[in-house]
Formats: sequence, structure tokens, C-alpha cells
Amino acid sequence: MNRFHLQAALILLTCILPAPTKATDTACGTPQGFGTDTFADGDMTRSLGCEAYSSSPRALRLCCGLERDLEWSWWGHATVSPGWRIGWDGVRDVYCREHVGSADLDALTTLSRGAKSQLQNGAEFLLHLLKGDPEPTSIFNPQNPQYVLREGCR
Repeated sequence: MNRFHLQAALILLTCILPAPTKATDTACGTPQGFGTDTFADGDMTRSLGCEAYSSSPRALRLCCGLERDLEWSWWGHATVSPGWRIGWDGVRDVYCREHVGSADLDALTTLSRGAKSQLQNGAEFLLHLLKGDPEPTSIFNPQNPQYVLREGCR
């Protein structure tokens, strides 16, 4: 596939798969988009399956926080595809809004083993932010100019 075909395919997908914002059918009340189970197991759904954590109020709350802050975007490297992901602003916002602290280590560890890659990534990012990272190039290191909390909580 040459560059023209790839660009045409991406434009076509953008027209077919606009950023979803319709139904609210999760435990968190988050807008889901397509309103169908067609994409239930993929990255096309905004649901992180937070209802699985209803026995742990804190894990449920953190999961819902991550679900609310997912961003619709194109992602990938060799294969580019649309989907929901957690960005650095979302990580910061969840960390600040939910007042993530050391008492959340168990809940975040549980979430980091979740079924959805977006939940795993979001929980891992929050764990890194909570624990810090000694690597100078890490965005979880306060000495790095790109530190996730460099501007504090909004």
C-alpha cells in the first residue's frame, strides 16, 4: 500500500468512525459512543469494564475517573487505528481530582491487571506518578521539564 492509499484509508475511516459521544451505559455513566456491542472488546468502546470493581469502592472510583478521561484518537505505529486512550492530561486530571495517594496502591495495582489495555495503562501511569521515577528522562520524575505534574493540579 503506497502513501496515497494509506491516507485515503485514514480519511475514509475518519468519515466512517467519528469521535463517539452518544449512549451512557456503563457503571460510571460515561458517554459510550456507538451505542452497540459490536466493539465491546476492542479499543473502539470507551467502557473500561469498571463494574467488575464494584466490590471495591475506591478501585471503582479510580476506574471511572480513568474512563471519563479517555481521549478519542488515532494511535499505533506500524498499524494506525482509531480508539480510546488515556493521555498525560487525563492522568494528571485523575490523579488530582481523585486525590490519589499511597492508600490507593492496592486499588491501582488491581486495576493495572484489568482486562482492558487502556485501564492497565492508566493505572500503571498513576502508579508511576504516585511512586515517582528516578530515571531523569521519565515524565514521572519531578526533575524532568516534561513532568506530568509540572504545572500542579488545575
